[in-house]
Amino acid sequence: MCSSCHMTRACSHRAKTCRAGLVGCAAALLLTGVERFTAAQGGEPTSPTGVQLPAPAAGPVDFERDIRSILERSCLRCHGPERPRSGLRLDTREGILAGGDGGPVVVLSNSAASRLIHAVARSPEISEDLWMPPEGRTPPLSAEEIGLLRAWIDQGLPWTSGPPRPADRIEVTVATGWRGGSAPASFLRSVWQRPSGWDGGLENLFWSHEPPEGPRFTLHARALRDDAFLQMDGWLPEWGRASLGVSQYRWYGPDRGQWPLLPSGEVGLLDREPALDIGRARVTLELDRRNWPGLHLDYEHRYRDGSRAITSWSAPPDGTPKRLLWPAYEVVDEESHILRFHAHHEVGDWRFEEDLRLQWTERHTSRTNALFNPPEGDARFLTRVAETHQSFQAANAVRFDRAFRPWLRANGGYFYSRYDADRSFALDEAPLNPAPGVVRRWHSPSITLEHSAHVANANLVAGPWAGWTIVTGVQSEWTRHHGLGRASFDYELSPDEWFLQPTLQESARDRFVLTERLGLRGEPIPRSVVFAEAAAQQDKVELFEEQPGGDTPFRRDTLAEGRAWDLRAGFDTTPLPNFTLGASYRWRLRDTDFDHRQDVVPTEFGDFPNSGYPAFIRDRHHRTEQIEARLTWRPAPQWRAALLYRFLGSRSESATDPLDGFDPATFEPVPGFYTPGTRTLGAESDVHAWTLQLSWRPVTRWSFRLQGSLQDHRVRSAVDDAATLPAWAGRSYRLQGLARWTWNDRTEAEFSYEWAMSDFHRDNLETVLPIGVLWREQYLSLAVRRRCGERLTVGLRYGLWKYDEPTSGGANDVLAHLAWVNLTWRWQ
Repeated sequence: MCSSCHMTRACSHRAKTCRAGLVGCAAALLLTGVERFTAAQGGEPTSPTGVQLPAPAAGPVDFERDIRSILERSCLRCHGPERPRSGLRLDTREGILAGGDGGPVVVLSNSAASRLIHAVARSPEISEDLWMPPEGRTPPLSAEEIGLLRAWIDQGLPWTSGPPRPADRIEVTVATGWRGGSAPASFLRSVWQRPSGWDGGLENLFWSHEPPEGPRFTLHARALRDDAFLQMDGWLPEWGRASLGVSQYRWYGPDRGQWPLLPSGEVGLLDREPALDIGRARVTLELDRRNWPGLHLDYEHRYRDGSRAITSWSAPPDGTPKRLLWPAYEVVDEESHILRFHAHHEVGDWRFEEDLRLQWTERHTSRTNALFNPPEGDARFLTRVAETHQSFQAANAVRFDRAFRPWLRANGGYFYSRYDADRSFALDEAPLNPAPGVVRRWHSPSITLEHSAHVANANLVAGPWAGWTIVTGVQSEWTRHHGLGRASFDYELSPDEWFLQPTLQESARDRFVLTERLGLRGEPIPRSVVFAEAAAQQDKVELFEEQPGGDTPFRRDTLAEGRAWDLRAGFDTTPLPNFTLGASYRWRLRDTDFDHRQDVVPTEFGDFPNSGYPAFIRDRHHRTEQIEARLTWRPAPQWRAALLYRFLGSRSESATDPLDGFDPATFEPVPGFYTPGTRTLGAESDVHAWTLQLSWRPVTRWSFRLQGSLQDHRVRSAVDDAATLPAWAGRSYRLQGLARWTWNDRTEAEFSYEWAMSDFHRDNLETVLPIGVLWREQYLSLAVRRRCGERLTVGLRYGLWKYDEPTSGGANDVLAHLAWVNLTWRWQ
């Protein structure tokens, strides 16, 4: 990972959006046939806005002189022999003619109809996300270079060998920089997920050995502070690939709370900085031989070692105020071994696939919290929890696919999974103050967990007929969970004298699900697509739970039957050449009925009725609506605007039976004391989101992007009380700007600015735990890259991040800086 990007990550640590995702998928979208290109017969293609492609170069094209350098500089990093994106290789003539996963990208002797030319020419007829090379990677191709590519395709892709190409290519990037600011170093580390202060080392090492014939080899490596990576791959032509990789990095956790404990603004601080070392080693063998079954065998070892912050907060060390706002951590020691096997083969018109995964995991965790017991009392206890976990999981999937007719295809599969685990749990308390309280302990030395699942599905794809396609499928699923354990809930009566309550615990859950799906997609009119999808689901769950002893014995047997429906419809249309419109609507409904066949308290004198929770719940109803609208407008070749609106609304309700209780003063039974039995609102939420995108390319060397977003959230529950659980509402705003300047083919600069704010706080600290957070941030970055000759490239980056969070009393406010420089040397 490029270290200069870590401060950008910090800027959006509350609501992160990744620009790299848009750049990374540009090639994939291009090669999956998303866009269609048409060319006028017998002349140069002209876009609807009147912009022509650069004309083909005059005269014969020499591959070694004119084409190879263009491909190596702008294309082969993503579409070379090693893991080519979307299956497209541009390093051989055969690979270019074969195309990618979406089909051919060139049309011999007709460059105007070649998708590759429209992408590298950054045609205004297609989305900027499809332009190649992606912005920020290498400078766009010049009109002269596009003309050479056009002439090369028009002349039949001549591929002369020329002088022998060097078999070895090496690229080394070393970097150094500094990160720091006004906030504590531990807080900055947890936000950036990189060390504070000076950092640097080997940012990237790439070595490829690719002779014209024979085995090939590549090596990738990185070695920075708390971040190391090594990957080696070897290819044997006509046989397959072998790879070996190891990596380790450090994950930093927060060591401070989020809300002030006192009017002074103090927040809780741990006595350590949580950090996890996460690593893995992997070995892969692949057999890829013509007319043989494809085989893939993979072994991976993973581990996590260290401590991590957890959300199970503690009481303050001095015991005041009585709120669990102090941060806490958990010590983790985990190790996993994973074995994967994949095979695929084609027999006639049939294609079969087999996937097997085996995983062994061992985990040990421990944590310590200071708690009040009872919560409203003054007694404080130090609670120590230790857990162990050993498990084995096996999963196997078999799939098939066949085209029976050009317009009819069937596929399906079967999946089986088995999970077995042994666990232990131990909780011990120690008093921290002399206030009266009862010391407790809970030990479960042996817990056995079992899980099995069977899933089968079958699907049919019919069409297209006159532009219409129908997809239908059915899936059945059966799962079973079973848990059995021994436990003891004990209380200390006096020093070294305990009241023991041993018991057994058992839980069994069986679930059956049947799902039917139907989809319709078509093009009723040119340049328009409509779609509709529907799904229905029926499920049945039988749950048995029993604890015959302990401090709260119970036995419960429940049957739950559910029904769900999911409907979605929408359209995408281009009524005008520079205008695109799309919209969709989705409606989901789920109803669940509960039949509590048994809910009792078992005793040696017989079974007695239980208090009723949660067996008094009779049914649940949940409804969700989602609306999305998209509008794209390109008023001129250099302008593009897009507007997106999303709405998501949901509402849940529950019906309950009367739940009786006792009057706390007279201890007389009161019918319906806890609830009289009625239909109650569970929660209701509405989310509105607007996004506006603008891009402008006034001249070839300049480009600008601006994106603004607004999200409005509202959540309401049946308990809408300002003193306990008030309605939760707020807005978040984000504005992002990006400017790129390409001075020449050697120098380019980038400037970005981001401002964001989110306000969901509630001023109710005196009554309950604070709800929500209010934060604001700004980030600006300036980067310059300069190619100093054919082998050396220098990159400089500076970033400034300002963050303030009033709800933490200023404890999390930050003013931070990043300075980073890297040198890249290439040799072949």
